[in-house]
Amino acid sequence: MAQVLVGKRAADAVAMVPRLFTICGRSQGVAAALACERATEIESEEIVRCARADLVDAEIAHEYLWRILLDWPRAVGDAGNTGLLAAARGQLSEALESAQWAMGYAPDGTVRRGSRWGDVRAKLRGLLAEDMMEGLPAALDDATHFNAWLATTKSSVAKIIARFRDVSAEMDRPGVPLLPPVTPEVAAGELARRLDVDGEFCAAPDWDGSPRETGARARQQSHPLVAELTRSLSSPVLPRLAARLVELAALLREERSARVGSTAIRPGDAIAWVETARGVLIHRATVEGERIARYQIVAPTEWNFHPRGALAVELEALRATDRGTLDRRVDLLVQSLDPCVTYGVEVGHA
Repeated sequence: MAQVLVGKRAADAVAMVPRLFTICGRSQGVAAALACERATEIESEEIVRCARADLVDAEIAHEYLWRILLDWPRAVGDAGNTGLLAAARGQLSEALESAQWAMGYAPDGTVRRGSRWGDVRAKLRGLLAEDMMEGLPAALDDATHFNAWLATTKSSVAKIIARFRDVSAEMDRPGVPLLPPVTPEVAAGELARRLDVDGEFCAAPDWDGSPRETGARARQQSHPLVAELTRSLSSPVLPRLAARLVELAALLREERSARVGSTAIRPGDAIAWVETARGVLIHRATVEGERIARYQIVAPTEWNFHPRGALAVELEALRATDRGTLDRRVDLLVQSLDPCVTYGVEVGHA
């Protein structure tokens, strides 16, 4: 897909990206703008940087709520809460639309108007308070509080996660190492080198010779709850779900981590990264004159669904005595890693 951008003017390429990638399109657009602006030595103003961060945060909240309220319940045989999801999406659309202007390449100052993400967060806290967020902030302190929340709360979300926990307790996964954070030094050094010399890196990335897991669990691996669950459980399924709850709660509390960044590699050549709902997204733009000479994208799905990556390794270790149990456990694994597209499962018999 990135090859479509080669030969285009930088501004036109950035405008195309959200239309090419409908899943996490805002994060893709922000990554493209950051990479192209850095390659052409354009420095964004503070209002633009804040609006882009709001776009990424609101999109992460949207993706998390879709999984938590619809896909996670379906993975354990529940219908999900479509009404609450629709109401939340209605609120989130306000935040996404209000900051959409910032996604473009060097956006014109005449259209800058901030975003409504702050107001929307407050509305979401009220909307989600009873069914989803009841008791959740305290539950995220450590595993003891988390397990008590699963056992005693009336929250439908807690009941769904408890079912994930019960099924995944029977699944013994070796997993793969977690991807370390992307920093300017890492991006301009090892990432740039691999993108230069390894023609397969965009499609099947690895780190120090090993596939890695990216996403909320990698970002939150030092959080007390996530770290404790990872140490005490053989399956990474519950730590992955808990990490997403940690991040969603932080977003709704108006906290923000450093989710985006960019750095120059050499004149006319730059890398940008955006921490999306599914993991780190990397865009690399090489601009000659005013046109894209080379464009490379490494999506989070390529890490987690690498042929030797987290899902592949965990599926190989999966055991079940009947097809129905096998299908349920496969769904739990796939949902815990959050694919960005529809997936299918084929079972071969020796």
